[in-house]
Amino acid sequence: MPDKITGTIYPARPGDLTAQLRKKRRKSTPQKPKPTTTPAAEPVAHKATASIEESVNRTEAWFSSNNWQVFDFQRNAWQAWHSGQSGLIHSPTGSGKTLAAWLGPVQAALTNAKAPQGLRVLWITPLRALAADTCEQLQASANAHNAAIRVETRTGDTSAKKRSDQRSKPPFALITTPESLSVMLSYTEGEKGFTRLDTVIVDEWHELIGTKRGVQLQLCLARLRSLNNNLKTWGVSATLANLPQAMQTLIGVKNKGSLIKGVTPKTVTIDTILPTGEQHFRWSGHLGLQLVEPVARVINNANTTLVFTNTRAQAELWFQALLEHNKDWKNNIALHHGSLDLELRQHIESRLRQGDIRCVVCT
Repeated sequence: MPDKITGTIYPARPGDLTAQLRKKRRKSTPQKPKPTTTPAAEPVAHKATASIEESVNRTEAWFSSNNWQVFDFQRNAWQAWHSGQSGLIHSPTGSGKTLAAWLGPVQAALTNAKAPQGLRVLWITPLRALAADTCEQLQASANAHNAAIRVETRTGDTSAKKRSDQRSKPPFALITTPESLSVMLSYTEGEKGFTRLDTVIVDEWHELIGTKRGVQLQLCLARLRSLNNNLKTWGVSATLANLPQAMQTLIGVKNKGSLIKGVTPKTVTIDTILPTGEQHFRWSGHLGLQLVEPVARVINNANTTLVFTNTRAQAELWFQALLEHNKDWKNNIALHHGSLDLELRQHIESRLRQGDIRCVVCT
């Protein structure tokens, strides 16, 4: 994050943090920083295949050109999708779950002489901040297959004009949240936009299952299934227990599904930072800021760190505390939450992807 944004935020009261941040930006930076995130590439010329087998071969050739290995669980997921099944893909982070869920529809699109029209895939993400990165990844993989399909996002950050354009000329795949999907279904004649929908992919299903947002999504899925009895529903997760139950909750208790397990789970290391015997916490009103020094040591010993907090106010307080603890970090630490300007959030996300930032304090 630039010096003029992060280096001079020392508010008097916690409630003033966001307001003072915006005020400081208006005074010192009359022009908003340009986001450095790379927009999703435009679709390429469509090169159709003669069969699903040929499409899968194109996928395997693309994997080989990138020195990647196609795992059995990915092949199983593609085959299950082409068979018209719903299910759950459970595999560790970084093992290729996204491509396992996404490339089935892409392979099917390649068998059409022209790019399919209408909305065909809904990609549900629980986190708005993930939408842009996911869009870029899905579009890039489709382009690599020479599939002329568009991937777009529809979240609270999407402009009214863009939303209107998406209703009149929908993309092949739309990345959205449970809340935005509920709004889309509430539009007058909004159901017409889902007449060609054949796949819903729910990313990070473990973040939604058992929550109010998860119930909201299940209601939306039930409505979509009433519009298309053959709708395929797929969940993607890395940290679920009770996998059969988790799958049935997603696809519907009366529906049959395919449970696909990925590669061997990665080793997860959990270290706990505890206060020393001499430290005491108040009964209420504290945020654990007494531990700022050991947290700072962890940040200092890592390449990149995400410091998660429960609320936006807590994120701002921890951000301020870390800056005051080590003022040399003013160019290497950033604050990220939904009340900040979209372009500023995109700027932070871009620096994080590029490895150009030490720590992001976020919600």
